[in-house]
Parts: sequence; C-alpha cells; structure tokens
Amino acid sequence: MAELKEKEERLRFLLSKIDSEIDKFKEMSESLEEKKAALVKEISRKGVAEVPVEITPHSSEQESLAEEITSHLLELNKMKNYLGGKLEIILKEEELLEELKKKYGSKVSLVKGSKGEFEIVYTDAETETVYTKLKAGKKLVLDMRESMKGLIKEE
Repeated sequence: MAELKEKEERLRFLLSKIDSEIDKFKEMSESLEEKKAALVKEISRKGVAEVPVEITPHSSEQESLAEEITSHLLELNKMKNYLGGKLEIILKEEELLEELKKKYGSKVSLVKGSKGEFEIVYTDAETETVYTKLKAGKKLVLDMRESMKGLIKEE
C-alpha cells in the first residue's frame, strides 16, 4: 500500500508540474498572438498589403515560434493524459486493496509485476495447511512412483 501511495504522490507531483508548464506556455502563446495581431494591424493601418509575419526564433522543424509552442503544448497534454491514466489505475488499485484489507485484513496483499501488472496474494492458516498437505501429497506420489518402478521391474 505504501508503494502505491508513493507512486500516487509522484504522479500527482508530475501532473502539477505539467499543468504549471501548460499554463506558462499558454500565456506565452497568447502573448505572441497579441504581438502578431498588433503587427498585422499596424501593417494594414499603413495601407500596405498583408504580408506574412514570422515570429522568431524557432527551430527548423516548425514554421513559427507559435507553431513550436503549440507542438510543445500538445506534447505536454499527451504526457498529462498518459500520467492521468496511470494515476487512475493506481487509485483503483489502492481502492481495491483498501476494500480487501477491510474485509480480509493482513491476509491479503497486492504484488506488482515488472510490467505494471498486479496480482492479489491471499494467505491464511487454511491456505498454509492446504499447501503443507499438498507438499506431503506430492512427496507421496514421488514415493509411490519409486515403489512402482520396483514392482514393474519385477514383472
């Protein structure tokens, strides 16, 4: 349960950082759009035909700084959606484990796999007894097979 809480906290922290970045770049984008609109307005006020207005600097992958910011915002939103989905899964796992712990106490636990999958592990006195009897039963089968080898060879 502590591991899930820790992951939840880390995801919430990352999501808050992403939200902060999104807000920051949205403001920048709006500011650039205002500058561009002011330039276009000034150009038309002077009676000059409309010309392209390029806001620079920007990388060679984008045609303008505004497009670059839009692309960055899309990446941030993709990351936010991905982490939000992961957080939702963790919250469901926490809720499930909490409900199971209320009903079964310390007899139940959640074990995470290497690929994010999980399984519920349940152990109590009865399962311990059954396992002990199973081991004895398997040993009996091995002993019987060994005994059968002697009988079959004698025939």
